[in-house]
Amino acid sequence: GLDGDTKTGPQFVVAGTSEPGRALWTAIAWSLQAGANSTQALPRQAAEILLRGDLRTQNDPEAFAALGRAYFGAVPTTASGKQDWTLTPLGPSDPEFGTALAPSYPALPVAGSPIERLMQRLTGLRGEVGFEREAGSGEAGGEPGLSLATRFELTMGPETNAATP
Repeated sequence: GLDGDTKTGPQFVVAGTSEPGRALWTAIAWSLQAGANSTQALPRQAAEILLRGDLRTQNDPEAFAALGRAYFGAVPTTASGKQDWTLTPLGPSDPEFGTALAPSYPALPVAGSPIERLMQRLTGLRGEVGFEREAGSGEAGGEPGLSLATRFELTMGPETNAATP
């Protein structure tokens, strides 16, 4: 309860451990990749502008990056963190995920992507949902105010980097 100054504990808790190829690990990889894919409308448009606007960018990654920085202040990257867009009759194409009109569905996580680096270290997660009394509420004899409190933790293992001695 919310008697006095006591704080309630979480109302709902979910926790689990995982490793590559297991169900939780796969579900997290899919969720992370879905989030990355959902942000691709603007990078696709920017890539198309660069690829159509200056034909050098279609065969010269350095020209693509330089013009991206000059025009947009950043280089458009794919959902897997790369800059290797190509122009097809269906629009700009990401080598792993295809075009907006003809998407591809590669095995996840994509090799070399930031999501792959994260997933290599993921060992577990914990999520909590509960209610907490709002500071100073209920002091004038009224009902105490409550706030929804959520907490989400990813448990990470050590970073593995072959380049580090």
